[in-house]
Amino acid sequence: MMAALPLMAEACSSLGWPPRWATGLHLAAMLLPGALLTGWLHGLERARRSMLVGGLLAAGGALLWAVQGPAGLMGAALLHGAAWSLAWAGALAEPRGQRSGLATASVATATTGHAVLPATALLSGATLGLGWAIELSGPAALAATHGVIALLGAIGLAAAAWQERPRPRVA
Repeated sequence: MMAALPLMAEACSSLGWPPRWATGLHLAAMLLPGALLTGWLHGLERARRSMLVGGLLAAGGALLWAVQGPAGLMGAALLHGAAWSLAWAGALAEPRGQRSGLATASVATATTGHAVLPATALLSGATLGLGWAIELSGPAALAATHGVIALLGAIGLAAAAWQERPRPRVA
C-alpha cells in the first residue's frame, strides 16, 4: 500500500485535502492503533484479535462499496492500515513460541535469515504488480486490491468466529 501513496495523495487533493495528508493519515493508521492498544491486545485471545482484524478489513470493504470515489478508497485504506497495525501488534504481543503469520516470518528472518530471499521476492513482486495495475487502471486497481483484502478479511473473520463458537460437551 505504501507504493500507492502517490495515488492516495491525488485522492486527497480531489477531496480538497492537502496531499501530504495521505502520507500522514496512512502512517497514523498504520502505527497508532497498534502502539496505543498493545497492552489491551496482549489480554485478548488470538481468535478475538483475528476477529477484530477481520472485522476492520471487512469494514474497509463495506466502506469502499458504500462510499464511491476517493472518499471510500481513502476510508478503506485507513481501516486496512489500522487492521495491519493491530494484527502486527497483536502478533508481537504473543509469547515468542506462539507467534504466527507475519510476526513469525519476521522473527525467523531476523534470527536466522532463511526467509529473507523468498519474502523479499514475494513482496517486491506484489509491489511491482500493484504499481503495474495502477499504471494500467488507476484508482480502480487500488480499489480492487482493497476489495480483495476486505474479502480475505471477511473470510478470516468468519473462520475465527467459527473457531470461537460454543461446542456441545460430549459425555
